[in-house]
Amino acid sequence: MKWKLDKKTLTRIGLILILIAILPFSFEMVFLIDIGGVDFALTFLVMYLGAFYNTLLAKWDSFKRELFYFVSFIATL
Repeated sequence: MKWKLDKKTLTRIGLILILIAILPFSFEMVFLIDIGGVDFALTFLVMYLGAFYNTLLAKWDSFKRELFYFVSFIATL
């Protein structure tokens, strides 16, 4: 049996590894796997990680802006 390592397969393997890492801490994922299967749980995991990524970017931009204002304020003193 030959394994074909294309982008789709590597993405699935990566998401399954992330899912395995999250399972001991997230009972919701266990429930989603029980109800809808692994594909259902992976779909919700990807949606959650996308929302988390956007939130992280917004907080990072806010931090950079506040740091710039602070450095500008200190420079004017």
